[in-house]
Amino acid sequence: ASAALPGLFPPIRHDGRVVSYVTSAGYGYSIGRGIVYGYLPAELAAEGTKVEVEYFDERLEATVASEPLFDPKGERLRA
Repeated sequence: ASAALPGLFPPIRHDGRVVSYVTSAGYGYSIGRGIVYGYLPAELAAEGTKVEVEYFDERLEATVASEPLFDPKGERLRA
């Protein structure tokens, strides 16, 4: 069980230990999946790092990504 309230700043884990907490989350319609924001220790903030987000006693796999999450070259904007 987590010390955090379910749905309210859920823990972010790496190798089973809590390393941070979710600060914001939502669904990214343009990428078709959930997006979670949280401050990670610098050594875990590299793109591609695997983490888990604990949500209602379930651990969901997540991968650190750099922004923008959609259309990094701005091609959609120019279309």
